[in-house]
Amino acid sequence: MRIVVWTFAIVVAAFVSTSAFAQSSGNFAADIDRTMCVLDNSTGALSGGIPAVDWQVQIKVPNGSGTSLDIRPNFVTGLFTKTKVDTTTTTASAAAGVQVCVKIDQGTLDGIPGPNAEHCVWYDKRFQQLSASFFNQIAGCATSPASCSIDLILSTLSAHSFDFVASNIPGGLRTVEVTANFFDSDGTAGNAAACVGPGVVTVTQTKAFSTSSGIIDLTP
Repeated sequence: MRIVVWTFAIVVAAFVSTSAFAQSSGNFAADIDRTMCVLDNSTGALSGGIPAVDWQVQIKVPNGSGTSLDIRPNFVTGLFTKTKVDTTTTTASAAAGVQVCVKIDQGTLDGIPGPNAEHCVWYDKRFQQLSASFFNQIAGCATSPASCSIDLILSTLSAHSFDFVASNIPGGLRTVEVTANFFDSDGTAGNAAACVGPGVVTVTQTKAFSTSSGIIDLTP
């Protein structure tokens, strides 16, 4: 497992005695990285940001049933797509995205049981396509405009903060891993790119009491 060497703050709310902690209904931990994505106002190009996101957040949970974790990665994300058409290339497309994955060493994560259960969510994903059909008939566009067209398709998915719910967590020091994967359709960052930053990952430990409805999974 790669150890991250960025500067970030870790806040662990564990100011209770050992005996009191056994009865505690809550605990909290967070990782913070304030490295910012920068969007150029003249070109739209992206720079900066966290070069690779791979955080491990540890939180201690008590023994007993009903322990759950609310894992919330919050990120500023940026996407860049560029499509250019000319007389030789009449259709161009580009796609970019940021996928955030959470893994828990023990328990059930978003309905996925077992050790190292993992769940991934697209925080941003975009597809862009530009088509132009009139380069070989520009002269006729004035008299027959219906035969000349430019078609731009742009589709986007976004979720910049998402709650991952882990349940049935056994007691002890638990490890939550958060990663972000960058998707670039051309692999060169020339026509598509993505960035992340700043970001905060918070983990809150709670107890589900018998008087509540507990955790309900509505996945079809």
